[in-house]
Amino acid sequence: MQHTFLPYLPGYNFEKQTNRKTNFHTSHLFNTMHNGICYMTNKSSSGEPSIFLYEDALRIPAWLVYSDQRLTFDAFFQEVVQEKSSFRIRIVKIFFFLEDDTIKIVEPCVYSSGLKQVVLVRRQRIPLSGLVQNKFYDVTDLNIGKEPEIFKRVYKIVNCDKFTRIFLNRMGIPVPDPTDYPLDPYDHQKNTPVYSKKPNRKVDTLEKFLKNDGKVLKFSANWDEFGFIHFLELRYYLTDDTIEIIEIIPSDVKKSSVFLKRMKIPKVHLFILLFSFKSSQLIENLNENYHKGFHWN
Repeated sequence: MQHTFLPYLPGYNFEKQTNRKTNFHTSHLFNTMHNGICYMTNKSSSGEPSIFLYEDALRIPAWLVYSDQRLTFDAFFQEVVQEKSSFRIRIVKIFFFLEDDTIKIVEPCVYSSGLKQVVLVRRQRIPLSGLVQNKFYDVTDLNIGKEPEIFKRVYKIVNCDKFTRIFLNRMGIPVPDPTDYPLDPYDHQKNTPVYSKKPNRKVDTLEKFLKNDGKVLKFSANWDEFGFIHFLELRYYLTDDTIEIIEIIPSDVKKSSVFLKRMKIPKVHLFILLFSFKSSQLIENLNENYHKGFHWN
């Protein structure tokens, strides 16, 4: 609103005129007392005295004091995936550079993880999340147990290195004890042994062979074949649990003495009934591959 008693000129208005400083007095330490003689008063100044002289104070820039110094934090975040497990745990390292308050987030390389480990956040100053404007993360915003939100991704800090712990303690910031990473469902499933429904049992027979090599159990037997007596010798080999039956025949009889060749004989026999046009015949199958594992021993 324009006032009549002030000229309305460009760059000259009522607000600037009324807000201008009108008192230009200087502070003083001496008062006039006792007939014009000046004495120093005991009035304290508004400032506090400095420990060092102005010329002796060391003014070193932060980029030189904290050059090549950084705080290292171990953290993780949850990534939602469209798989059997609804999320995955990704482990990262958060680096805070003291010289310029920049942050860099890197995911370490994990062998056979199926993920592409890269620099998740390049080195830069990161603004605070939420309604805070024109403010960035500093050294007080990172500590064990905190969950900084960086570019819409929440990180959980679980540990830090020795230098970071000492640096924060010297600043008067307590550092909690480290915590463990949560269990990743994918890694848990990958490391869980999977057994087949029908396991392949492999029996080591070398020790048994070395202990029982050359050892044979011999039994005398006979078989009555409708009135004809066969004198037999049953041999049991301890090395491989095989059985051999030898028929004892006179030397003048030209006949093979092998009554049953050496093999594993199953306890349960399979009987196969063969039908023919003229007659039927019952044959006992002594196949050693049938009912494997159920042999005489």
